[in-house]
Amino acid sequence: ALVRDRHVVVLCRLSALARRPEGRLFAQLLELLNFYVSFEINEHTGAALSRDEMLARHYNRIQLLQRHCYKAHPELMRDFSLANIGAIETRDALTQHLSKLSPDQELSLLRKLRLVPAEGDPNAPPPSPPTPPPTR
Repeated sequence: ALVRDRHVVVLCRLSALARRPEGRLFAQLLELLNFYVSFEINEHTGAALSRDEMLARHYNRIQLLQRHCYKAHPELMRDFSLANIGAIETRDALTQHLSKLSPDQELSLLRKLRLVPAEGDPNAPPPSPPTPPPTR
């Protein structure tokens, strides 16, 4: 749960090492970590989750996103907030709907969903330095 809460996989995927040729082993290990982080088990009991339980988790996350969008931006995100999950769960659909938000509105939404650390969070990772261009 801690690895998922701290978004370790996402932060590692965004790192320069994961994109470089010499980071190939790192990228492979990252895929293995991602597999185990998203493994279909109940973290408290260790019991395997059924397909229905996994779908329920997925739907709950999208519904939470819809509720936050509607609460923060009712007029701007009305269509998104009232759409059925099947119509908005793809990357293209999410991109289309969320592109209506300004960068500040997106950041605020991400903070509410706890996908990025809150402003002033002492546990937030330090900002990444700019990535230097690859040497040839």
